[in-house]
Amino acid sequence: MLAVIHLADFVARELPDEVAGALPEIARDGLRATRNIAAHNYAGVDNARLWSTVSEHAPALLDDIESALRRVFD
Repeated sequence: MLAVIHLADFVARELPDEVAGALPEIARDGLRATRNIAAHNYAGVDNARLWSTVSEHAPALLDDIESALRRVFD
Protein backbone atom coordinates (compact mmCIF):
# COMPACT_ATOMS: atom_id res chain seq x y z
CA MET A 1 0.00 0.00 0.00
CA LEU A 2 2.84 2.35 0.77
CA ALA A 3 4.16 2.05 -2.79
CA VAL A 4 0.78 3.10 -4.19
CA ILE A 5 0.56 6.02 -1.77
CA HIS A 6 4.03 7.24 -2.69
CA LEU A 7 3.48 6.81 -6.43
CA ALA A 8 0.20 8.72 -6.28
CA ASP A 9 1.78 11.52 -4.26
CA PHE A 10 4.68 11.66 -6.73
CA VAL A 11 2.31 11.97 -9.70
CA ALA A 12 0.14 14.58 -7.97
CA ARG A 13 2.83 16.70 -6.34
CA GLU A 14 6.22 16.16 -7.95
CA LEU A 15 5.67 15.77 -11.67
CA PRO A 16 5.53 18.94 -13.73
CA ASP A 17 1.95 19.71 -14.79
CA GLU A 18 2.72 19.14 -18.47
CA VAL A 19 4.03 15.64 -17.67
CA ALA A 20 1.17 14.70 -15.34
CA GLY A 21 -1.30 16.08 -17.88
CA ALA A 22 0.17 13.84 -20.57
CA LEU A 23 -0.62 10.70 -18.57
CA PRO A 24 -3.81 8.76 -19.27
CA GLU A 25 -6.60 10.30 -17.21
CA ILE A 26 -7.99 6.91 -16.25
CA ALA A 27 -4.59 5.92 -14.83
CA ARG A 28 -4.27 9.13 -12.80
CA ASP A 29 -7.83 8.86 -11.48
CA GLY A 30 -7.50 5.17 -10.66
CA LEU A 31 -4.21 5.71 -8.87
CA ARG A 32 -5.68 8.60 -6.87
CA ALA A 33 -8.71 6.54 -5.87
CA THR A 34 -6.62 3.53 -4.87
CA ARG A 35 -4.28 5.81 -2.91
CA ASN A 36 -7.17 7.35 -1.01
CA ILE A 37 -8.58 3.96 -0.08
CA ALA A 38 -5.15 2.71 1.01
CA ALA A 39 -4.39 5.86 3.01
CA HIS A 40 -7.75 6.45 4.65
CA ASN A 41 -9.67 3.20 4.70
CA TYR A 42 -7.27 0.35 5.33
CA ALA A 43 -10.09 -2.06 6.14
CA GLY A 44 -11.72 -1.28 2.80
CA VAL A 45 -8.71 -2.29 0.71
CA ASP A 46 -9.46 -4.98 -1.83
CA ASN A 47 -6.26 -7.01 -1.82
CA ALA A 48 -6.80 -8.32 -5.34
CA ARG A 49 -7.26 -4.78 -6.67
CA LEU A 50 -4.24 -3.56 -4.72
CA TRP A 51 -2.10 -6.38 -6.13
CA SER A 52 -3.32 -5.61 -9.65
CA THR A 53 -2.44 -1.96 -9.13
CA VAL A 54 1.06 -2.74 -7.88
CA SER A 55 1.90 -5.54 -10.30
CA GLU A 56 0.24 -4.35 -13.51
CA HIS A 57 -1.02 -0.80 -13.46
CA ALA A 58 1.84 0.89 -11.59
CA PRO A 59 4.55 -0.47 -13.93
CA ALA A 60 2.51 0.62 -16.95
CA LEU A 61 2.04 4.07 -15.40
CA LEU A 62 5.78 4.32 -14.74
CA ASP A 63 6.37 3.55 -18.44
CA ASP A 64 3.87 6.30 -19.32
CA ILE A 65 5.65 8.72 -16.97
CA GLU A 66 8.99 7.93 -18.59
CA SER A 67 7.54 8.48 -22.08
CA ALA A 68 5.91 11.75 -21.03
CA LEU A 69 9.14 12.99 -19.47
CA ARG A 70 11.02 12.23 -22.67
CA ARG A 71 8.41 14.03 -24.81
CA VAL A 72 8.41 17.10 -22.59
CA PHE A 73 12.14 17.38 -21.93
CA ASP A 74 13.73 16.05 -25.13
